[in-house]
Amino acid sequence: MRAALLAAAAAWGLSARADSPEEWAALYNGRLVDAVDRDPAQAIPVYDAVLAYLDADDPLRGELLYWRGRARFDLGRRDAAVEDLMEAAEDARVGPEARSFLGQLELSERPVERLPFAEDFDDGSRSFVRGWPVGRRDDLSVVRLADRKGQVLAWRRMVREAEADRILLAVTAPDPPEHVRLTVRSDAFDARLRVLVEDSEGRRWTAPVLRVPADDWLRVDLSLAGFVPAEAPASRARPDGAAIRRIEIRDVTAFHTADRGANRLFIDDVDIR
Repeated sequence: MRAALLAAAAAWGLSARADSPEEWAALYNGRLVDAVDRDPAQAIPVYDAVLAYLDADDPLRGELLYWRGRARFDLGRRDAAVEDLMEAAEDARVGPEARSFLGQLELSERPVERLPFAEDFDDGSRSFVRGWPVGRRDDLSVVRLADRKGQVLAWRRMVREAEADRILLAVTAPDPPEHVRLTVRSDAFDARLRVLVEDSEGRRWTAPVLRVPADDWLRVDLSLAGFVPAEAPASRARPDGAAIRRIEIRDVTAFHTADRGANRLFIDDVDIR
């Protein structure tokens, strides 16, 4: 394996002064990162050689998997890239970056392409994507509940001090959305949610905070005309529906209640038109 590492280094024009793969990877980490932008095809054999030499629990493994995943993605090897990035997502050092990349990738692949759009989750599919960098893909699932016909989206949450969280829906429809409707319920304790929209220039607009009960379903009907700028709520500016590119459901429970810990939010009958 040392021979493979040296061969990869030589093929890439690197010296092999280091005595261990850890030293070698640290010495050339900058070169490896640069190679993703310059020539990912040349970088991948180097990542392969180093990863093959490292132990499964080596602290460098997550970072190398992240960059190999990025390189594989640049070469159009999506499934292999996702495999690397999902493993890197569990690494303490690069986990946030890996989860952010995966989230943005998934969001780009699940857009709402035409309006009106309706989703009741009964067929087991979902268009919403888990927000990043906190969330993980398996925090979102489609489940059956005793008090609801059909299936619903279940969003698993851990409410922590001064921490919000979100799920997202991408919008590429040419027609502007005017209304956002959905039915929601909390599980362990009452939640507080905001529904936001984001336009093509990154400006965000928000509806008022919603109290979501744990003992009953709440039907939400929001007109885009009632949204205000998220960063300047006193402004009279209103969103241009034609430019809306994201719809966000944000859990802001930690900023409005004393409840902390595990919770779930259930969402059903999403209607955007």
